[in-house]
Amino acid sequence: LAVLLGSEATPVIRAALRVATASGLGELPARDEALERARLRAVNSELSVDTRAEDVALLGLGTYEQVGGTLLALMESTAPPALQVLAARELTTLDGPARGAAALARFRRYGAEIKALVLEMLLRNRPFHELLITALETNVLTVGELNLDLEQRRRLLRRSSDDIQARAAALFGDHEFSNRQTVVDQWLPEVVGRPGNPDRGADHFQRLCAQCHLFRGVGHPVGPDLGMAFTKGEEDLLTSVLDPSAAFAPEYANYLVETANGELLNGVVAAETSSSVTLGRANGETSTVLRSQIRNLRTEGRSLMPDGLEQGLDAAGLADLLAYLRQHSH
Repeated sequence: LAVLLGSEATPVIRAALRVATASGLGELPARDEALERARLRAVNSELSVDTRAEDVALLGLGTYEQVGGTLLALMESTAPPALQVLAARELTTLDGPARGAAALARFRRYGAEIKALVLEMLLRNRPFHELLITALETNVLTVGELNLDLEQRRRLLRRSSDDIQARAAALFGDHEFSNRQTVVDQWLPEVVGRPGNPDRGADHFQRLCAQCHLFRGVGHPVGPDLGMAFTKGEEDLLTSVLDPSAAFAPEYANYLVETANGELLNGVVAAETSSSVTLGRANGETSTVLRSQIRNLRTEGRSLMPDGLEQGLDAAGLADLLAYLRQHSH
């Protein structure tokens, strides 16, 4: 294994690091040396971004103590954008509480995409909820700059500890998303029967729907295939967009998983085996959790599709989207 860890081929090193980690050989000197070489190459600005990216990907196989500082530095705006994103993704895979506090302390120095990745890390790990709520209570961060969507708010308002839920409720609510029938009643007379432009609707689909729906070869098949949407009436189709949890097939229910180490995951059940559960989410992302590591698995009786998508559209935009989805030819 030491010979493989000393290889010059990144795929070989990656495989050897995974074997070392899986075998519990955390103290293996060759492992530490391989990670240190990768760390030094990752910050070497004389190397190409592609080369450095391969080494950044190796850092996710280390510990926070070994590589955390390097990943945090690469997440800042002084690093090439591709490395910022990759470093943030690798940081989220590390264990230990220190990464949460360190990333939160640097939050305002990050670009928008890195902020989104850090926020997701903080929200999906219950031990980090205290850090996030305290930052909001002390004005280190503001609710406005986080721009929490419904799913993100509910992780704090409904799925955290009683203390965090109460403190979150003092900062924000989810009431603006709660009464979907009122929204449906508001939009139906303005949209149904209104001519729409399918070309503009295609743009709206790409922006708002393709993360979870496949249509005309575009998108991800996380939710229902929309190939037969043309068979639905305008009213039914619009109601499905505005109030997705009013009626949905059981296989598209949003399941919540809390792992033994406090990580919070959600998604549709994409696959199950006797030993694991795989959750599917937007953009085809998946998380596989060993059943032995599941502390709690439940559904809230809601669709994975979030409420509030219409907030990015006006009546004309909704009519355009319906016109696109109701085209018969493929």
